[in-house]
Amino acid sequence: MNEKIIQLEQQLQSAHGTARIDLLNELAWELQTIQERALDLAAEAIALSKEIGYEKGQAYSLRTQAFCYYSSGHYDLAKRLIMEAMPYAERENDHTLQIQLLNTLADAHRRLAEFSSALEIGFKALKMCQQENDNYIEAFVLISIGLVYMSLLDETKALEYMLEALDKCQKTGNMHGESITVNNLGKIYTTLEKYDDALKYYERGLEICRHVGNRYGEVFALNDMGRIHLKLNQYDLALAQFQLGLTLAKQVGHKHNQMVALIGLGECYLLSQTSFRDLDKAASHLTNALELAEKIQDKEEIHRAHYLLATLYQEVNQPQQALYHYQQYHHYQSILFAERSNRQLTNVQIQHHTDQTRQALDNLRNQYHQMEEDYQRLKSFLNELLPRQIWQYFRELSDTDPQRYQKLKTLFSRTATFLKKAAQLDISELNALIKTITPTLNATLKRAKQKTTRHKSS
Repeated sequence: MNEKIIQLEQQLQSAHGTARIDLLNELAWELQTIQERALDLAAEAIALSKEIGYEKGQAYSLRTQAFCYYSSGHYDLAKRLIMEAMPYAERENDHTLQIQLLNTLADAHRRLAEFSSALEIGFKALKMCQQENDNYIEAFVLISIGLVYMSLLDETKALEYMLEALDKCQKTGNMHGESITVNNLGKIYTTLEKYDDALKYYERGLEICRHVGNRYGEVFALNDMGRIHLKLNQYDLALAQFQLGLTLAKQVGHKHNQMVALIGLGECYLLSQTSFRDLDKAASHLTNALELAEKIQDKEEIHRAHYLLATLYQEVNQPQQALYHYQQYHHYQSILFAERSNRQLTNVQIQHHTDQTRQALDNLRNQYHQMEEDYQRLKSFLNELLPRQIWQYFRELSDTDPQRYQKLKTLFSRTATFLKKAAQLDISELNALIKTITPTLNATLKRAKQKTTRHKSS
């Protein structure tokens, strides 16, 4: 338990009223990875807040509850709680709370495979972080955006955002964020089959998670390291990590990681050719894992469990059971193939939309620069053409009189048109034109000079 949590626990013992509610919410947020404890604290805070009509207390309690329910797979409930808290955050201009709510909302959309919404919300939160110059919270937003790109099978962009998040974490001393980031970097390098790099990140992640008390991160790292050792046929190392992972996942009540650890243990007992090979244990672990996977509808793990059970039943000469699991394996394989194709297509569409938006902004920027250059050229021309007093008069009018400014724009436009046409004349035609308009121009300039004199005297 870190020092901040100990300090909050001590302060809570003598706190009353809104101070107690604020401490309950702060402590609940610090203990968010210990879900049961965090939810108990948030429930007490929201009950006290309702008694005295303390809106801030209710909003921050909803924030913690939303995060906890998101973490346990109740994504729609998390979204609903966020929508309840958001009006307070927006009304009070509480940007920190807004960003935290938006970030959890983006994560919930990602888990529900609503990737376009997840990115839109994530980038909105990122913009707010940058406006507030809040590098600490920005790191968590960058992590969430990176996770969306991981889901979209775009490891290049995922790596880009995770490395930026890691930089923000290290600059701000955000060790909790760093523990999450390095674990995700391990996952990206695992997908890229760069196992040595992945293990280095996971080992660092495990170290930081234990230091800051991030038990969720610790169990993720253990299970993912176990899977790498499985890929490398290092069954003894994998078995030890999955056993630790399962124990810790049960302690924190994390069903997904219990399922991952059970599948990993089943695979170790099934495929290892060493003395700890045990097909009965393999069958037990894999059956329990499949039951959990079906409860939380994790298609990837259902697919994996059916494949391993099919292999097991074929080996023990139970063809009917083996056939059933092979059929289920192929059924989920076709579903996952379709989902992956859709994710890749979604990523292409998002990238196309992003490129179109970027191109439109570039076009607008270029148009603005062109207009600015045209204005400066015309300004320079008129400054040279007109007497200084007349030019000064025009400038003063353009600053103070919108109606005359419009007339001045018209004059500039006509002058530019005249110059364009004059450029097309030969020298004799141009001389004749100048002789024709000179008297009129002189008279106009004289009247303008007189007006300038009167304007200044008044």
